[in-house]
Amino acid sequence: MSMSANAIIVRFRDLFFNFIKLSMQIDNKKILFIVVVMLFTISLLINHIFCLILTIFRFILGSHIDSQIRVVVESQTSGLSTSQEKIQKLSKWFNENIKYIENDILFNLLRLSSCGIPEEITFIIKGGRCEEWAKLYLKLLNYANISGRIVRFIEDHAFLEVMINDSWVPLEPPLGVVSYEYYKLTRNVSKAYIIEKEKIIELTKSYANTGLLIVSALYNNTPVKHSTICIYSKNLIVIDPYNYKKPILIIRNKTDEQGIFKEELGQGLYDILVFRFNFPFTCFSGIEKNYTLSPNKINEVKLKIERKDFPFCIADIINIQKTYWGCI
Repeated sequence: MSMSANAIIVRFRDLFFNFIKLSMQIDNKKILFIVVVMLFTISLLINHIFCLILTIFRFILGSHIDSQIRVVVESQTSGLSTSQEKIQKLSKWFNENIKYIENDILFNLLRLSSCGIPEEITFIIKGGRCEEWAKLYLKLLNYANISGRIVRFIEDHAFLEVMINDSWVPLEPPLGVVSYEYYKLTRNVSKAYIIEKEKIIELTKSYANTGLLIVSALYNNTPVKHSTICIYSKNLIVIDPYNYKKPILIIRNKTDEQGIFKEELGQGLYDILVFRFNFPFTCFSGIEKNYTLSPNKINEVKLKIERKDFPFCIADIINIQKTYWGCI
């Protein structure tokens, strides 16, 4: 027998007050732990609900929307023989029909879900951002019998490469085909890559002017080996400080036996953090802020590491987490 609406409300009210009574009987640390676990559980539940809704949507309407996408491609590319002509026409249609969505609460929540927004949704709502644009345009290319793949910059950007005359060339959905130099001239790129057959293939040198970064972690001139090194890009903060307030974690790795870490990166502005936690409550940390990496040369950074014991170690961890989330 189903419960009435009033009975359900009463039941939830009783559960809420029972939770308050229970909270008053335990200390603040336990309350904090319970709240964190509850919030984490709720976020997982919301994520699964969104993914379930999207899965049901694709199951029921996916084939119907696919047929509509195919009709668009056929109407735009009919009578065209070359890939260049088809891409030019598809880009014109895309630019006229697919908008950029910036401030939409439901759309932002869907983007936060682990399953992402499928191209069918992008086609129906006629909008998205670079990731959704790239997915939808890739489907257009597939129906036009043009090979394509999604390229991602680690700094929050996605677009396409298309096969023209047996060569991969970049394609921005609203612009059409662009050159590799377009990216080198308009933005600093730390890392560029594609995912192919569950493997990451790096394309950074195609899209960025790169240089070799060598970081040495030293405590009293002694190498700090096997410590965690985190590199944060500030390139987006430089070009768009209104929307990007904090640096983006692009690399999290370990120093080697000599306390050294090496990586090829695109030119730009970086914060470099080295951290090591030794039990019980001893921290070694050092940071180089606003380091400008220059292209076509070796960029050497010698980080002087400081040691902090309890309770300063815990305070150090908290301060690092405020700005450099994801390193520790």
